[in-house]
Amino acid sequence: MNISPQINPLLSDLSLNNEQLLNIINTLPICISYVDSEEKYRFANHTYEDWFGLKSEDISGKHLTEVIGEKASQKVLPSINRVLAGQKVYYEMVLPYQAYSRYVAATLVPDLDQNQKIRGYYAYIKDITDQKEMEEDLRKSEELSSTVINVLSEAILIHDDQGKIISVNSSAERILGLSQADLIGKDCYDFNGTNWITIDQEGETFFPENHPAMVTIRTGKPCHNVIMGINK
Repeated sequence: MNISPQINPLLSDLSLNNEQLLNIINTLPICISYVDSEEKYRFANHTYEDWFGLKSEDISGKHLTEVIGEKASQKVLPSINRVLAGQKVYYEMVLPYQAYSRYVAATLVPDLDQNQKIRGYYAYIKDITDQKEMEEDLRKSEELSSTVINVLSEAILIHDDQGKIISVNSSAERILGLSQADLIGKDCYDFNGTNWITIDQEGETFFPENHPAMVTIRTGKPCHNVIMGINK
């Protein structure tokens, strides 16, 4: 594969030669390959070789299906058709390769000649399996937390760092007599002067700046055993 210094103006300014550019490409932790318009490999970097346990000479000239397998080829075929039609393509999906499956993020970039005819495409592929697994674990954790919070008999209101309410449980709606739509996005200042006010244990007005959420945000310290009431 002939690597032109014009690939990137920065590289051109550095006057890197083809060997140096190839070394950079081979040390990148993502798969980089060039596939021609007949879906045959013309180049694959070392990371690509490592993924499939093949040497460059075992990949070069092979059809895509021979390297990544029939199942994975069928899944990426719509994306390949698009890039060979001249479109830049990005996708994220699980690909069932022959020996294992990976969750990948891929960018396919068409390669055009001077007459705008498709010669092939460049593929940049990253393994995001760990990232997706962490996202799924976080989603499940958030679902569990939400379930636990919603079955509590106590009112739970979660505020952001500006004091705005971002989540409430059903007990909060019941106790306060306000719906989630009434509460989300509001802070204690929004209710000041409305048809209900907060009061302290002596029945006096509980000013918004003394609200536990606002005190915690202001001081960075937790508030405990604060007694508040609502006067509607």
